[in-house]
Amino acid sequence: KKANSLCDCIATDEQVYGDPDACPLAVSDTCANEPSLYIPMCVACEGVNATAISSMSAGCLQEVNRVVTLLTDRHLCEDSAGLPMCETETISNPAPEPSIFYGTATRRRDITSLGNSGVRGYTTTSVTG
Repeated sequence: KKANSLCDCIATDEQVYGDPDACPLAVSDTCANEPSLYIPMCVACEGVNATAISSMSAGCLQEVNRVVTLLTDRHLCEDSAGLPMCETETISNPAPEPSIFYGTATRRRDITSLGNSGVRGYTTTSVTG
């Protein structure tokens, strides 16, 4: 699979905002064809001239940089077989479904009753700070 066209906007030592010819065209095409994928960038870059990087405002360039950083972090600026790069994903606590990752109960009815200890048969904890 071909790398994302927005990767033409990756900064280099020679070109701070990426390829001055290809980057504005990539931004313009992306916002024309897939604006819902990059809403903040497309709002900031509205009206960009596809042939002139000088038409890109500072806010637009900042949003382009954010998109390019995300694409780079997700390995989407590399030609690949098109498979997801799962090693870039992380798990943090609390995860949306912690029982899948940690085997912990997520609902009160799943917690084992401890008889008469605590409130209504459940243990209680207090946080002091």
